[in-house]
Amino acid sequence: LVLKLLMLILILLCIFPLFHRLKFNFNVSAFVLIVSCFGNVIYHVFYFLAFFSKKGPMLKESVIISRVEDVFSVMLALLQIFFLMGIHSSETTCKPNSRDSSPRIEKMRKYLEGHVYYYCSLLGTMNLALWICDSIGELRLPVFSIELNHAYDPPVWEILNKLIFPLTIFFRFHTGLDFLKLYWQRTYRSKSKDNWMLYIS
Repeated sequence: LVLKLLMLILILLCIFPLFHRLKFNFNVSAFVLIVSCFGNVIYHVFYFLAFFSKKGPMLKESVIISRVEDVFSVMLALLQIFFLMGIHSSETTCKPNSRDSSPRIEKMRKYLEGHVYYYCSLLGTMNLALWICDSIGELRLPVFSIELNHAYDPPVWEILNKLIFPLTIFFRFHTGLDFLKLYWQRTYRSKSKDNWMLYIS
């Protein structure tokens, strides 16, 4: 819950300074993001609804925390694909800023914009950590989906376990690498620019 709250803050810090520069085009990469995000959202919606089933949750003390965590997960997934689809479809760093805003807000926006790629590196690392937790941890200690297994009938559980859950794992992996790719590209460009400037001088 704490990790996802931190990720939610980081993705908002990424979106805020670049919001009006993001553009969206539908392509293969966007399709993969949307499908994997859909699986992730469905998984957490079913997890949320499991607490309202007639069978009821097995771990009564975890109900409130789990509900909040599922809401955070859905918001986080939607915000992440919004940012990734927008930043991949446009050269956000090259376009001028035409917004009319107060100097204080503009100063804050420019400050955050300079740090967006560091936030991306953190988001990439955290997404990969969640991917490891969901994929490897589930095999070692199958407690993450225990509420789903208990709440739903076997056919529904099979669909969730064989189709929706793998999409969730893929979403974590895909977004993690996407965020790290943004950071690496930015770092490579900065180093190339510095080397070129040293060569000229």
